Amino acid sequence: MSGYPFAFVDESFISGGGHPGVYLFAGVVVDSDDLPTVIGAARHAAADHRPYHSTALYKLGHITPIEDMLDAVHAHAGWAFLTVQAPLPGPSESDREAARQVALGCLLQQLNEQKFRDVVIDTRASQREQVQMQLAGRKVFESDIPDVTTYHSLSTEGPRTVATVPAPSSRT
Repeated sequence: MSGYPFAFVDESFISGGGHPGVYLFAGVVVDSDDLPTVIGAARHAAADHRPYHSTALYKLGHITPIEDMLDAVHAHAGWAFLTVQAPLPGPSESDREAARQVALGCLLQQLNEQKFRDVVIDTRASQREQVQMQLAGRKVFESDIPDVTTYHSLSTEGPRTVATVPAPSSRT
């Protein structure tokens, strides 16, 4: 890599089999010099499926566009995928959000240790929230505030040596 690296990150929540689930964050690293080529290849792979969303395509049984996108990224990526997961302590939404923030914090710490200059993570905001934000003139989607807070806490407090998920609250 001759330029500086960009990390493009996505996440997934996986649950099943009576387990409350885990958050997975995966990223692909692209050199800044290769960005125009990678963007062009990704646009070409997604040409017939805009907006492109792998989960929606998978649920519809459209596997080929997903494979085409993975092939395009793989052909141009400088590094392999990076993943982080955090087990969920309980089934509540607050437990799930806590696990997400621990996983995101671990991923951001790893990327910081590798001296990444730019990390791109997609928004959790719905299309409606995106429109409302533009109309209100806000800069951060409300759905993304927990992620931005995690980022800011890492940048102001510094790296943490141990990441933990709070124990589930007792439920009656």
